[in-house]
Amino acid sequence: MNLNPPVKTMLNGSLFLSSLNINGIKDKMSILMTLLSNDSTDIIGLQETHSPDNHSAQFTNYIYYSSGTTINKWSGVAFLIKNKLKKYIIKFVPITERIAVLYLNTAYKPTILLNVYVPPKLTERMLFLEHLDNMISSLPKRYNIIAMGDFDTKIGHDITYKVSKTIGHTTVYSSNDKDGKKLLQICFDNNLKKKNTFFKHKPPHLMTFTRGGHSSQIYFFLSNIHNWFADVKAILNINISDHKLIKAHIIIRSLTRTIQSFPTKPLEECWSDFKNSIFHAYNNLNHSQIPKREWLSVNTKNLILSIKNDSSRNLELWKRIQRLLRSDRRIFLAKRAEEIEMDMRNNKTHDAYKKLKHFCKPACFKKLPILNLQGGNKYTDPEEQMAIWTDFYMSAFESRIPSKIVSPQQTILPLPHADFSLTEINRAINKLKNNRAPGSDGIINEHMKAAPESISKYLLAIFTKIWHSGKTPDD
Repeated sequence: MNLNPPVKTMLNGSLFLSSLNINGIKDKMSILMTLLSNDSTDIIGLQETHSPDNHSAQFTNYIYYSSGTTINKWSGVAFLIKNKLKKYIIKFVPITERIAVLYLNTAYKPTILLNVYVPPKLTERMLFLEHLDNMISSLPKRYNIIAMGDFDTKIGHDITYKVSKTIGHTTVYSSNDKDGKKLLQICFDNNLKKKNTFFKHKPPHLMTFTRGGHSSQIYFFLSNIHNWFADVKAILNINISDHKLIKAHIIIRSLTRTIQSFPTKPLEECWSDFKNSIFHAYNNLNHSQIPKREWLSVNTKNLILSIKNDSSRNLELWKRIQRLLRSDRRIFLAKRAEEIEMDMRNNKTHDAYKKLKHFCKPACFKKLPILNLQGGNKYTDPEEQMAIWTDFYMSAFESRIPSKIVSPQQTILPLPHADFSLTEINRAINKLKNNRAPGSDGIINEHMKAAPESISKYLLAIFTKIWHSGKTPDD
């Protein structure tokens, strides 16, 4: 049977799996249906059903698949599946009266569910575990495997399997029995993990079997899918036998593949469409998104607002705004410096400290064009400042200057050959900082962020064509 059906029938999202030793299902089916009607279980694996043969049945809300035999009436395993999942079932395979396999079509690749009931007799367990090992080893490793059921083995703390993360830190035993060591070896060889032991719960939710005041942990979920399981614990409100129902919440995660496609237009047309999208976003940009700086003058703010509805690219106007921005900042810094000096003279140290703390922010203090010397001389000319700094460092490190400065060889690194991706472009746009001055094209970062998603495709086309052709748009 084909294990890769069409994509539209693939199961995705949350799924609740349960396992229960029901100890005879003939007289308990109606009770089980009533209990499950108030529970979120989607698929339940039943052990010790005492079913005499292999058969299937349709109920109101569930589909029933059974694997049994007349030779050993105390065995039998079965699956109970909600009707809404019927379209995801690929096939049901009854292996023996103690092992049944259900194939589900889940996202990205199929999932194999194994319902296992280990024999209670010690003389039969080792032979059964050998058979289980051979069966799991024969399954395709590229498929998702989840084995659940009544394993009736004692698995405790084992540093060897903890290091390999086959078991977690919430196992209730301190040591393993002989069958437990064999089961752990099966898990290790097939990259399966005992998922019960990876979730922290109170002791009643860790124990799966209680009889005569004694509790044990003998139900397991073993799986090679390590990122699907969100929780595994025993449920206390479903009491249909002396065994507890153990439930696993899994989240089926699919491998998302991004198919990169962009308009098959010439470079100039893509560039024109990109500019139109930017200007459309600019026209829809709210006034509140215009940068608000305390150092902006009223004249500069009015000039920025005046060109909001101007769709033409007036580069001279943008250059004028840039000059005004720099001038406003210089005037603002000079005024704040005078205020701080006046506060210090008037012994208003608290006010001066607050203004100085704000004044020394990197955005304000990044560029100070004045160099003060101890003699009181101030130098504003960049060439004079460079000469002063050169003399200072020459005198400070004169003994350390080598006689001959050897320039390192320039290594030309090979350029990457991979194309750009939509993910890279969207990530770059999202990382753009707000309140930054535009370039010669007049486009600010807020325009890019407010533009529709279609500009990413235009940018992808533009960058890809430039990368392969080595040419840029004339505009």
